[in-house]
Amino acid sequence: MAQSNLGLIYFFSKQDLAEAAKWFRMASDRGHTKAQFMLGTMYYSGRGVEKNYKEAARLYQLAAEKKHSMAQFNLGLMYANGEGVERNFAEAVKWYTLAAEQGDSNAALNLGLLYVSGTGVGQNGSEAVKWLGSAAEKGNVQAQLQLAGLFSEGRIVEQNDIGAARLYMLAAQQGVAEAQFKLAELYNQGRGVEKNDTEAKRLYRMAADKGHQKAQQKIAAAIATETTPPVKNDPATQQGQQLAEAGEIEAETTPEKVPGESSTAESPAPENQPESPALSQKEDETAASTAPETIPEDTQNRTANRLKYYEAAQKGDDAAALKLADMYAESQTVEQNDTEARSWYKKAAEMGNAEAAFKLAGMILEGRGGKQSNPGGRSWYKKAAILGSREAALKLGFMYQEGKKAPKNNWLARRWFLVAAERGQPEAQYELGDIYAEGRGVEQNQREAVKWYRQAAKQGLAEARTRLETISADENSLEPDRDRTKAE
Repeated sequence: MAQSNLGLIYFFSKQDLAEAAKWFRMASDRGHTKAQFMLGTMYYSGRGVEKNYKEAARLYQLAAEKKHSMAQFNLGLMYANGEGVERNFAEAVKWYTLAAEQGDSNAALNLGLLYVSGTGVGQNGSEAVKWLGSAAEKGNVQAQLQLAGLFSEGRIVEQNDIGAARLYMLAAQQGVAEAQFKLAELYNQGRGVEKNDTEAKRLYRMAADKGHQKAQQKIAAAIATETTPPVKNDPATQQGQQLAEAGEIEAETTPEKVPGESSTAESPAPENQPESPALSQKEDETAASTAPETIPEDTQNRTANRLKYYEAAQKGDDAAALKLADMYAESQTVEQNDTEARSWYKKAAEMGNAEAAFKLAGMILEGRGGKQSNPGGRSWYKKAAILGSREAALKLGFMYQEGKKAPKNNWLARRWFLVAAERGQPEAQYELGDIYAEGRGVEQNQREAVKWYRQAAKQGLAEARTRLETISADENSLEPDRDRTKAE
């Protein structure tokens, strides 16, 4: 136990992988399950030791036989891919089943896909629905998409538009563009949901914002067929129409791959092993709290806390993944490591954490912890905004307004300021006031300007109060708000 804990401390706190491997090996030889899993992961990824799939498979087998669910999943993946062992889908099914029965959603996803394709088992719609449904209910986006597709197409199961719509809704709520597009199609056709053109358009727009080409084409076609623009001679509308006709409404690249990112599950072996090993076994949950006496107590506590967050994050806890990212980004109890921070922000963001998506966008734009990418950063700000971050919407507004790290575009700037302003962001409200007061990309509209300045001023923004004091507005523009204030 003490040797395994030393390995954990060297792996997480001191980031000395060679030393960690030494202690994990000693503990593994004594039959410690978590050490076998950790060392197997190091051999699989080549971290701290020379990459060796055969040795990784051997170690995973030892831990898997002792019911370590993540070792069972990884061993199943290696059998499915023929890594370190002869490819054997029957063995993959066996280990996926054991892991899935312990609640591993990725194992349930892969098992469900094998029943869909009939690989290693007989094709079986009921079993496919059972395992994909199990993973989907745990929030696994790929399982939600795969099962929704089966229901929508009636492939190996009875067609079920209502079930498909429900699953697409779950995935769409996590910001998945493909799910938003598919759900928009259902609303457009009235399949599984009541026909709703407004909701369809909203979902098409959300998917288009993420660069979904088919959604962009739908938006472009809708704009091209409009006979009456929203505002007569509105330059912003004209600019938006030009973008739509070119198929470039927010046609930005998908956020680039970040270390530790999962791959799309479209085959029986969808998700690559993460770089960072997972530590999720119930009988060993308290292991990190009994480190050797030679290790300072505060180091033990910090390591135990980090392990706690790590295990929670591996089980899908976005808040825990965010906490880990903050630790690495801000040197909290661990040496600063932007690469690790960026990886964990990515994991948390993909679980639907708006704050993580916002912070990831900033790192990508600054080139911290990986490749710098303006389109990638904007894409993550958009995801954060869609998830509810008004600060992300404000950032996008300024980027498009100023032409910094984004093409200058008054139409998109106003649109993102509006998103933030409607969520109560005072700076965005003030910027909208300026846009209408100055006629920046829109017809000058003093009434609208005063409305937004007032909303910002009510939240204590001094600049907005000053603007209201100096603005020379028509009395009729102010009167309705005076009446409303008296009524209040």
